[in-house]
Amino acid sequence: MANPLSNFSFKGGVDVIAQKLKSPFDRFKSAEIVKEELKGAHERHDFKNGFTIIPYGKNGKPLKNDIVYLLADAMPHQPFIFGGQQKIVKDYYPGNSEPTVQVIGPQENDVTIKGRLKSKRMKIGPADDKEELRKYPQYIQESIEAIRVSGLLVRIVLGEWQRFGFIQQAVFNMDTLADIEYEVTFLIVGFNQPKDYIVRDESLESIPYNKNKELARNMAFILNNTFGNAPESMPKGFSDQINVAISDVASAVNLVTGFVDTILGEVDSIKGSVQRAIGLVKNARNKCTEFQRRIGNLAPSGGLANSTRINASYANAGFTAASLSGVNSIMALMASMIPQLKAITQTIPIARHRIVSGNTLQTIAMIYYNDSSKWENIFDHNKLTSTDLNIGDVLEIPRA
Repeated sequence: MANPLSNFSFKGGVDVIAQKLKSPFDRFKSAEIVKEELKGAHERHDFKNGFTIIPYGKNGKPLKNDIVYLLADAMPHQPFIFGGQQKIVKDYYPGNSEPTVQVIGPQENDVTIKGRLKSKRMKIGPADDKEELRKYPQYIQESIEAIRVSGLLVRIVLGEWQRFGFIQQAVFNMDTLADIEYEVTFLIVGFNQPKDYIVRDESLESIPYNKNKELARNMAFILNNTFGNAPESMPKGFSDQINVAISDVASAVNLVTGFVDTILGEVDSIKGSVQRAIGLVKNARNKCTEFQRRIGNLAPSGGLANSTRINASYANAGFTAASLSGVNSIMALMASMIPQLKAITQTIPIARHRIVSGNTLQTIAMIYYNDSSKWENIFDHNKLTSTDLNIGDVLEIPRA
């Protein structure tokens, strides 16, 4: 008969007992300790530091507090595909039988990573901490989105491989807050930190991204705290009217938040989409106005006589007032989004022009403005320091 202790590990048994003894005190760990344990729990032998996204500020220095680590199960799915090409321009000139070849330099292909953020696979710490760990996928998702929306330069690192670039697109498929699939595309600039890129001097306050998130949070708060939560003293017919009205507002607001998220990620088609977004915002505001009219015209107490059931009447009136106040905040947010949406179209260039042989700022201005005197618009917008143009460079053509 096999010895039942043959597979027993004395050290393993001691470790289990020690963990049980320490677990009641683990909840008092600092955020830094938990972060280090979380990182350690996700180490993988092939790429110990995982896939790292390091954002750089406008001063050209890394933002160490905003680094995103995709570790262990959160790492991109394999295979990891990268590469590039050598850019060569071949021009023929009159009188020459052979072409003039210019080697412009290597160009890296864009890199797309796909993976999954699933926090319930994390097993560090006591059971009481698992609810906190559920927020890990959402934290990573919001961090990546913040870098994308800000347009920051990033350095991406996987083991010995590293490149500089920008987050061009990020798509998230959220099953739950603890289970989010991601697909992130990086526009790769090259091996070295670029010196001549332009960072728009615009704060995130001028972009409705933050307001869109706030709008979604406020709507979720109203649904969680108002929808279906009327006081027991409120007549069913009255509470049903409030629920139906809130549901109509929520449907309209969800159309706004979903669509605005989409168009913020699709810069090239944003001009055509922004009017649609403004239309959805106006429709949602109309739903809010309809809510105010329907609920505001009802008796706040839900039809109860104040003289007979004073406490119940007060509870009903408070619930109704809270519903109206919540919808008022939604209306105010959407009102502030409309001018921001309109302003976005003014920041999008009308075209991007790749310089070819014979181009000057005057000839380019003639192509797009039909007026060669407007060459300074292109010069200033692209922050050029010389009128000499390099074949293969790309210039943004601003709105005149």
